[in-house]
Amino acid sequence: MVRKALEVVREAEARGLRFVEQDGRLGLEGPEEVRAAFRQEYGEVIPVLKGAILALLRGEARLDEAMEARLEFALAYEAKLETEAEEDGAPAWLAYVMWCLLADALNGFVLRGLGDDWPKVQAAVASGKGRELRERALERWVEAYKAMEAHRFRMRWEDEAWREELRRMGQEAELWAWRAWLVELAKKNPEAEGQDELDPWVDLRPWAVWFARNGKRLGLVWKEAV
Repeated sequence: MVRKALEVVREAEARGLRFVEQDGRLGLEGPEEVRAAFRQEYGEVIPVLKGAILALLRGEARLDEAMEARLEFALAYEAKLETEAEEDGAPAWLAYVMWCLLADALNGFVLRGLGDDWPKVQAAVASGKGRELRERALERWVEAYKAMEAHRFRMRWEDEAWREELRRMGQEAELWAWRAWLVELAKKNPEAEGQDELDPWVDLRPWAVWFARNGKRLGLVWKEAV
């Protein structure tokens, strides 16, 4: 969530705008026409990210050097996969699912890093439980993400309680995607004790294979136009 908020803040600044806090509310300063265009483009995103943007403005979600490094990696990783995806030829539904999952996984990694349970994840993967952990995390992510999308479909952007529930659902999906990401990190970095020793360039083909095998059961497959 912090990563998404930071991207929106940076995009606003690139357009000559500035987010500000006004009596606990989130405001946007800058030329009126630019603000109107920005709100039209990001109107659905800003209410969901309001808490994270305010946290950045207040310094409650400061980007330390470690988080900054994770953010730079996340952007580079996405760019690499975008290039590879152009030649991938995967079904549209699978590509969509993978990008949604990747966004949540990277957001979770940027925000949480390796987390307090990293040694436990490494130990579980080393003992042969990596596949079990991966599949459980992916299945729970699908459940959380589908519930969030169903909630989003109601389109009650003026309802604060609805927005808060959407934010909570988004965090739950992000949490499970991050846990799946940790499994892949542990498989590639069985002895890394911290971020400084980490090689984060993991192979996500096991995710794609699992979704290809289970997509229909999970209700993720749609027919593509001929």
